[in-house]
Amino acid sequence: MNVQFKPQSDYLLITLSGVASCDEIISAFKEIFEAASQEGSNKILVNCLSLEGEISTMERHRIGIEATQFQTSCGIIPRVAVLGKAPTVDGFAALVSNNRGGDCTVVSGWKEALDYLNQ
Repeated sequence: MNVQFKPQSDYLLITLSGVASCDEIISAFKEIFEAASQEGSNKILVNCLSLEGEISTMERHRIGIEATQFQTSCGIIPRVAVLGKAPTVDGFAALVSNNRGGDCTVVSGWKEALDYLNQ
């Protein structure tokens, strides 16, 4: 899986591509939240449109828990818009994160993602 960081004027743009695995996604979110913490960014758009593969429900649950724990340990609760499509992205990890104090949504279009970040 590839991770590309591209800071924008008012948010951090991350592009994930390739074949997804649970451990790689968790590792990517750790990198993302570390970068956001260092840059003082509280808005993150994660583009997963080029990400492939299927993640089990239990793995999605783990991703949601670990991502939220890590962002909290970094001292940030950023607004995160995940741009993706099924079957790789289905919103369950975001739901788990939100239930633990995160601020995340999954959308299918760029406009929706940017609108969410700017609420």
